[in-house]
Amino acid sequence: MKFLTVGLTLLLVTLLLLAYRLPDILQPSKPNVSVQDTRPTETNPSDPSNPTQPSDPSAPTQPSDPSEPTQPSVPADDRFLLSFAGDCTFGDNLFAEPGTGYFTQVVGDRYDYPFANVKSYFAADDLTFVNLECALTTYDPTDEELVSWGLDEKEFRFRGDPAYAQILAQGSVEFASLANNHSLDFAEGGLNETMSALEGVGVNYADRGKTCMITTESGLVVGIYAHNSWVTAEGMTSNIRKLRQQGAELVIVSLHWGEERHYAPSEQQQTLGHLAIDSGANIVFGHHPHVLQPMELYNGGLILYSMGNFSFGGNRNPVDKDTAIVQQEIIRDAEGNISLGDTILIPCRVSSVSNKNDYQPTPYAVDDPGYDRVLSKLDGSYAKDWLEKQQASQQPSEPTEPTMP
Repeated sequence: MKFLTVGLTLLLVTLLLLAYRLPDILQPSKPNVSVQDTRPTETNPSDPSNPTQPSDPSAPTQPSDPSEPTQPSVPADDRFLLSFAGDCTFGDNLFAEPGTGYFTQVVGDRYDYPFANVKSYFAADDLTFVNLECALTTYDPTDEELVSWGLDEKEFRFRGDPAYAQILAQGSVEFASLANNHSLDFAEGGLNETMSALEGVGVNYADRGKTCMITTESGLVVGIYAHNSWVTAEGMTSNIRKLRQQGAELVIVSLHWGEERHYAPSEQQQTLGHLAIDSGANIVFGHHPHVLQPMELYNGGLILYSMGNFSFGGNRNPVDKDTAIVQQEIIRDAEGNISLGDTILIPCRVSSVSNKNDYQPTPYAVDDPGYDRVLSKLDGSYAKDWLEKQQASQQPSEPTEPTMP
């Protein structure tokens, strides 16, 4: 009992410390955030202030004064748009119980189905990022490989047909992180086939500890470094520096980290996220907890601690179906300097229906309670409430007097 009391006390202290630091995460200088409103806008044609009101062609125009010196034109800034979404598992668990409603049964060979309700956002941007949390392979590891890769005792091993790489291509997704704990579910042979499948449809990727360089059609040079929570400070800084030396204008670090189903980032996530930005990264793209965690604007960079699930075949009916698309504007000025512009939030659900997972992420209607709930998860207020409940549930009970016989 003594050791149990001490253990609970230590856990309580840890939660209190995290709660103390959380306001610093959630209340930094915020980016200019706008929220996607899907309601149709109403315009009044008789309102002269209406920007869509056509001008009167019969109205006289004021001639310019030729004696006035003309001002030299200032080159316009270049603007780009990046989209970030969460975990994508295009397949089923190898050990799934017999039943219906699994990803492969619902999707079949309809490669345009999973992203049908969000493709318009991805097609309108310059680069879209997801975390591909499965192996796209038909490879079966040998018994020796199962043991050597630690797969013989793994409870969840996700696999989909290599043709499912077309889901990303047809959904206008250009980059998939493979730096996660399921890309090797079918050993190295499965990972190699996954990478080949992505290459075959023109989707860029990076495995753990690897980098990737992408030049968008609009001309932005993006460098990406992908890893998990085992990343070292030296590895982080050296790879970011290498990407800069290779010509990356914008650097994104993709990290698989944090605790599953925790709505607040851990101290390790905060430390690594700040280190990435301090080392020269512009954006940190986080995944693994399977739920949304807050965003943070830190030292001129953006940290997305967790983007949650997206088109997630790992669960036929997750309790938390909230997800989001975060779009970040990138500005390149006339001198070539890069900065972050507006941040656009698009609250979504992982499914087009609320009573099960149909693997088709769909934006919430603005009057749906999930819409504001997603925003609260991204701004940190949900995480703060969650931490307070965690602390309350971990309060050690007062010892009671023993009952006398």
